[in-house]
Amino acid sequence: MKMWTWLLSINLAGLTLSTSAAEWTQQAEKLEKAVPILFSGGGLCSGSLVSREYVLTAWHCVDRLLPIEVAWQDDLKNGTKASVARINKSLDLALLKLETPSDRPTVAIAKSNSLQVGQAVATMGHPMALKPFSRGSVDETLIGVFSTGVVSKVNTKKKEFVTDMSISPGNSGGPVVNAQGELVGVVSRKHMGMGVGQIGIIPGPEGINQLVDDKADKAIVRPRWMDADTRAGLILTGSEHSLFKDLPNLDSWLTGVYFHLDLFDRLRIAFEDSFDESPDYDAWGFGWAFHFPLARAITMSVVPAWEQWTYHANGAEVDYDGYSLAVEFSGFPLRFRWSQLDGPTGSENIFTVGLNLGLLGR
Repeated sequence: MKMWTWLLSINLAGLTLSTSAAEWTQQAEKLEKAVPILFSGGGLCSGSLVSREYVLTAWHCVDRLLPIEVAWQDDLKNGTKASVARINKSLDLALLKLETPSDRPTVAIAKSNSLQVGQAVATMGHPMALKPFSRGSVDETLIGVFSTGVVSKVNTKKKEFVTDMSISPGNSGGPVVNAQGELVGVVSRKHMGMGVGQIGIIPGPEGINQLVDDKADKAIVRPRWMDADTRAGLILTGSEHSLFKDLPNLDSWLTGVYFHLDLFDRLRIAFEDSFDESPDYDAWGFGWAFHFPLARAITMSVVPAWEQWTYHANGAEVDYDGYSLAVEFSGFPLRFRWSQLDGPTGSENIFTVGLNLGLLGR
C-alpha cells in the first residue's frame, strides 16, 4: 500500500510540474506582446502594458525626465513617445502614458495582499540588451528573456517582496507575474555584495494598485523636475589657455580634474583644479543642464554655466570670470567645453577636452 501511495505521489508531482511548465509557456507567449522596451536618457529598461494608454515601469528608468520612447519586441523600428503620468518614488514605480494607444494584450494586475511565500513567479525583460552604437540600439538575442523563481519573503510594511529570480540591468521595470499571468510586482533592484546570489527586491501589488488607480496617497505624485535624482561626476581635463599662449616659460596647455554635482539632474555645481604648478588654476561655477536625445541610446547634454577661475603664476593670483558652454554625450567618454572670461589683463579664452570617468553616485 505504501509503495502504491509513493508511486502515485510521484505521478502527481510529475503532473503538477508538467502543468506548471505549460502555464509558464502560455504566460511567456502573452508577455512577449505586452512587455515593451523603454529608451530614455541613454539607457534601456522594460515595462508592461496595463491598459491601452498606460505602461507600468520602474521610476529609476525614467527619473531623468527625458524624452521616452516605447518600442515593442516584434516591431523594434517603430516606437512611440511616452510621458510620465504618475510616480511613487519610495516604491520605485512609474506610470507612463503612451502618445499612441496600443491594441496589444494587457497585463492584469493582481489583487492586493495576494502574495504568499513560496509562490511561483516569473518575469520577462531585456537584460544587458543595450548596444548604444548599433543601428537598432539593442541585441535582439537578449530581448524578451523569461526567468522564473519564487516569492522568498513578503515585507507587508514596505509593500515589497524578495525573490530569487535572475535579473540584470535591462530587466528593470519589467513585470513580475504569478502562474495565472497576473502582475504582482515590477522589477526594481537587486541586492549586491560579495558572495550574494540572486536576491531581487520587488514592489508588490499593493503599491501598484494604488499608483494605477491614482488613489489618494501622499507617496503618489505628479512628476516635476525636482523629482529627478541628483548625480555626481568626475572628469579628467586638458585645456588650452589663451592667457599664457604668448608668455615665455608658461605653458598654455594645462591638465586638471573636474568634479560636478547635478542637482535634480539639471542644476549643475562644479569645481575644477589643475595638476600643474606655476601656472596652475582652480575654478568653480554653476549652470543648467539641457538634455537632447540624439538616438535611442545616446543623449547629448548642453550645459551653459557661469564660472570663476583663479590663476596662480609667478607668485601672483589673478581672478577671471565669465561664461562657458559644455557638450557631453551618454555612452561617449569625451566632453568638450569652451569658456570666455574677463579679468584685469583682458579676456581669456579656454578650450577644454575632458575624459569622462562616469557617474560617482545618484
